[in-house]
Amino acid sequence: MKYNFFAKNPDNLLFEWNAAKEKDWPILRRNFVAAYLCTYMEQAPPKVGENFARQAEILWEEACELPPKDALNRLMGTLIQPLQFYLFYQTAPLENEIDKIKEYLANPEKEITTVKQRLINLFKIKCYFEETFDQEKNKINNNNEIKYLILRFHEQPIAFFTCELNYKSGYTYLRFINISPAFNRLGLGKIILNEMDKYFSESLGLELYARKDNLSAIAFYKSCAFRQFAAFDFDEPSYFDAPILHFPQDDATKELEEHVGFQRRAYP
Repeated sequence: MKYNFFAKNPDNLLFEWNAAKEKDWPILRRNFVAAYLCTYMEQAPPKVGENFARQAEILWEEACELPPKDALNRLMGTLIQPLQFYLFYQTAPLENEIDKIKEYLANPEKEITTVKQRLINLFKIKCYFEETFDQEKNKINNNNEIKYLILRFHEQPIAFFTCELNYKSGYTYLRFINISPAFNRLGLGKIILNEMDKYFSESLGLELYARKDNLSAIAFYKSCAFRQFAAFDFDEPSYFDAPILHFPQDDATKELEEHVGFQRRAYP
């Protein structure tokens, strides 16, 4: 499908605000984690979830103490298959890594460090964003100010955005922007941002912060005419502020230096 496929074929798209069915949440969670795995598959992993990296390291070491066949089965069950569940958008996901592991288990002199580190990195990303999704879902359930948008294609949820009106700025604050990687680069992002502008028609525009290492997200926001801000915080605004964004306290991060802010005024 081409980049602007959905812009030219919108009939099978359905926007739903704050109306997830119980059966939707596992699908949304899977898409959410898959999207972040897709982002970091071929670039340096984010500096998050080091406790999960240590967990993966232990799983690897424990498996490799077993006989080769048992070791492979253990690695498949504890590391590889849980990752494959989220890599549904790929053909034969992690097949190359599995082959390398088989070679290593048959001959421990074979180089395995690269494959091991890749699986550990992917595992920590998986676990970190599973936890992040669960936390965000809990916030949605306990905070009426947080709104969420589900985009369906032929009734299946393929995108999930959460947001709230930021009283500090009068802008709509985007908490998470998430599209299933099976539908990347088809023009959905801009379609959804336009829908959010319509829903929050009294808002001054859209704003958010993103990880500096999420290069695809940063490129997307710039392509959508967002202005980039190096400075942002979660404090109350001051009339004497330099150009700085003030985001909602309930979505604060302790790693300001790892992120960058964005803001876009609503179209007239």
